[in-house]
Amino acid sequence: MTLHLLLTATLASAIVVITPGPAVVAALNLGAAKGRRAGAGFIIGHLAGDIVWSTLALIALVGLNLLPALFFKILGLVCGAYLAYLGLKALLTRKKDEARVLSNHPPMLFGLIFGLSNPKSYPVTLSLFAALLGSQLANLDLKSAPLFLVFCLLGFMLADVVLIYLIGLKAISAFYKRHQLWVTRATGLLFLFFAYGIFRHSLAV
Repeated sequence: MTLHLLLTATLASAIVVITPGPAVVAALNLGAAKGRRAGAGFIIGHLAGDIVWSTLALIALVGLNLLPALFFKILGLVCGAYLAYLGLKALLTRKKDEARVLSNHPPMLFGLIFGLSNPKSYPVTLSLFAALLGSQLANLDLKSAPLFLVFCLLGFMLADVVLIYLIGLKAISAFYKRHQLWVTRATGLLFLFFAYGIFRHSLAV
């Protein structure tokens, strides 16, 4: 396994994490509402999901599809329902003091739930790995997989550091505090769009 292949894995993993999606929106919202520590807790919890889905994507790339399509369909419907619930809760917020966070769970637990219940992580990770690795996939096998996953983890962690830095910016916190109610409602609307996309994708599988 070449160094180029391993560095490409790091890049692909970082792109998976940093690409705008419900998890990034949730992390920014939570961090702006409760501070960098809460946002960091969410991101650390979410890392478990990144590791699980990237491992499954890697296993699929070396020729072993362990999970049937029905699993992702059911998971997608459950996740879509969860996002829709969070979205409606945020969208229907009426008072500024109620527009605090998307969930009452501890940040790390909330991140863990989010990371493990996001079925879109699998196809996105799988397609990115396939696109960026291309012909180099021939060099990938079960023996080299653990080292490959270590470099994926490095990519996840680098992207997480960037997100935690963004969450701690005073400008983001100040903007949130000034427009707290409307930011919460806008986040809810985004979550409803994400839920719609997940429902549509899951029912099409």
